[in-house]
Amino acid sequence: MVRKILSVLQSHVFFTLVFGGACMLFGFGIFFDLSGRGCLLIYLASGVFLVYWTLIALTRRLDPLFRAQRTVKREESVVRQVALYRERVLPLLRQKLPQTVYRFVALGEDEQKNELRFGTLARDELWFSCPKPLNDPFEGTNVYYSTKYRYDKLFANGEDVEYRREEFIDYLLANRKNFFLCSLSKGRESSSMWSRYAGESQGFCIEYEVTDTRRLYGVCYRKKKLDVGSVMERLHAELTFRRISRGEYEATLQEMQKLWFTYKSANWADEQEIRCIVTKENSCRAGMNLPARECGFKIKGIYLGMNCSEQHREKLQKIAAALGIFCKQTEPDYYGERAVIKVKE
Repeated sequence: MVRKILSVLQSHVFFTLVFGGACMLFGFGIFFDLSGRGCLLIYLASGVFLVYWTLIALTRRLDPLFRAQRTVKREESVVRQVALYRERVLPLLRQKLPQTVYRFVALGEDEQKNELRFGTLARDELWFSCPKPLNDPFEGTNVYYSTKYRYDKLFANGEDVEYRREEFIDYLLANRKNFFLCSLSKGRESSSMWSRYAGESQGFCIEYEVTDTRRLYGVCYRKKKLDVGSVMERLHAELTFRRISRGEYEATLQEMQKLWFTYKSANWADEQEIRCIVTKENSCRAGMNLPARECGFKIKGIYLGMNCSEQHREKLQKIAAALGIFCKQTEPDYYGERAVIKVKE
């Protein structure tokens, strides 16, 4: 109860001080038994100040801008929340990342593309793709800007919110070109993964040991888009009231978009995806190769798809021998309890 009273007094500090001052003047008038014009002037001054600051307090309390500004000051800054997430929460989440991950690579009839993929493997590199050509059109934008939160009601009308929401989505779509993703999986036994990403099992799967998790993110699968309306309204309020600069605003938004790349629809949950994400400003490339070791991966071996051609199998075996890693053939497990792709004995 005492804390509640103190918080109310702190939120109306001007009103409290003036009201207290008026009471003190009134008390002095009674105590000294002032008479005549002096006492009347003190009473009038006290009344004027009391009415004035009461009106100011009520106006500020009812004014949406003042209420929004006061709420922003009371709550933790979005910029600070993002920093805390990066500094404290992410390291804890990354402790639960698997020590071994798998990268599926497709091979097909286009030998020119096949040679490019063989060269990437031989150099112990990983291909990072721009999100635009990927099979999920919602990459990095699987979020929803809802207008139901209090900042919308406090200082913006519907048109302003709709404009901000459209501007926000346009920013995410335009900014996707600066992000490059390397998608890996927690397992290698899924027949759908072999079919979807290894060219109908004509390709291969690379096994990596995770040596550095700083660029890794586990993907979260959701039935609905992630509602970021509340966060974006708060971030916009901080920019409006100049608690942060435009540069801080855009840097924070880019950092959050990196996290939003880890949200996907539940339709993709069977992939058990682990993502390595890097950023390159103003890049217009479709993708790039980066050394696996610099990205936190150590290659351990290769698994050949059950439909991998003899020519490609021999090529992959030579590359594996040059890298000093194993190369194993896979086959369907027809006799086991689960329909999985296992290593051929």
